[in-house]
Amino acid sequence: MTEKQIEGLIRTLSKKQLMQFGISCVERNIHLYKKMEDNEGKLPKSKNYEVIVSIVDFIKNEIDAADKTQIKAQLKKCERIGDYLSDELDEFAMVCFVGMIENILSFHLKEDVENIVSCVENCLEIINQVKSDEYCTTINPDADDKELRKYLDAYFEQELKLEYDIIEQIKKNIPASESDFIKPKQPSKAMSKKSEEQVAVKKLKAKDFMLNFDAVSKRLKIGFGEYFYNQKGQIKISKEFTPVNLTKIENLQINEEKRTVEFDAFFKKAQTHFIIKEVYAGTLGIMNFIQSYNENPFEINPEYKDEISVVIDKDGFNLSLSRPNCEKSVILFNTKKGVSFKVYFPGPAMRFDVQTYEVDDNVLSIKHDMTDLYSNKTVDNTEYYWAFDIQPEMKELIIRFIKVAIKK
Repeated sequence: MTEKQIEGLIRTLSKKQLMQFGISCVERNIHLYKKMEDNEGKLPKSKNYEVIVSIVDFIKNEIDAADKTQIKAQLKKCERIGDYLSDELDEFAMVCFVGMIENILSFHLKEDVENIVSCVENCLEIINQVKSDEYCTTINPDADDKELRKYLDAYFEQELKLEYDIIEQIKKNIPASESDFIKPKQPSKAMSKKSEEQVAVKKLKAKDFMLNFDAVSKRLKIGFGEYFYNQKGQIKISKEFTPVNLTKIENLQINEEKRTVEFDAFFKKAQTHFIIKEVYAGTLGIMNFIQSYNENPFEINPEYKDEISVVIDKDGFNLSLSRPNCEKSVILFNTKKGVSFKVYFPGPAMRFDVQTYEVDDNVLSIKHDMTDLYSNKTVDNTEYYWAFDIQPEMKELIIRFIKVAIKK
């Protein structure tokens, strides 16, 4: 039974049956939040578990009689649940879990079957996160990706079989069981041999480059062919635009002469060998940083306030700088006519054509026209300076790629 086959079966269910299947997925995974609440006092007690239970109870017993306002109120509760999440407590697995609840609520509003179909993906991602961490930290800390893949394959197979059984129960009007999380099962020799033979090769070009750093929220996002995020002292690859399903990268090799990087990762439930080609000169260096960080990780310090985003694509570049609480925010970007500069905070918002700009290790300097293109009014001051407030371990990297971007 494959993921696609399960998704096809789900699309044949009635609205009532779809709700039953979605609820069964939530009930089998709700213990994740209970685990967080009972974490031996490592975190302050929150009300998240009680809130989750109340939302699930609403879905099971009240949603049919509820109006849109009441359902949207439950969705708002889901949005506020992330406050106490921690990387040490399977954060991204719980993001998937809360996402399932949001999808069920959204399905009742819009009746889009894809909301329920996505529960399959969420369940598999939860297994990937929880069981990967379990295997690599307690069962076999020295495991390589092949060993981890064998371990996970058994869980994926069991989950899909269980979902098939639940669908069959629902079709026969038998209440779906509130099963515990899948019990461990070692892969068979046949499965192991099959897994070892399935190594995908993915070749791509880094047509879009991104470096996004937010010290306050301790988030680092890198786009270089694929997307990478920091998690637990490692920069890992994600199969999505969000840090939901991350997996470590191994055997990273950088070829400066060919302008390529190669590495291995367990990606979308298969061992994958990546070959990524640099498109924009100078951007391959981001992979050197990933390699260095993974060998010698450091803590991101939230005392530094600059949130910085550098994007390079076929249209040019976009540099965004901001500070928390709308203290100030600016964007420098190129257009067909040249380079423009926007100031959002402190208000009012203004936009100018840029004459010159340069960056050193401490300051971004911009000289611009007198006319605000939004208001058509002139201003007296035609110079703008942004003094960087960046963590020293990140400063050289960020300044380097700002220079790469603005010279494109």
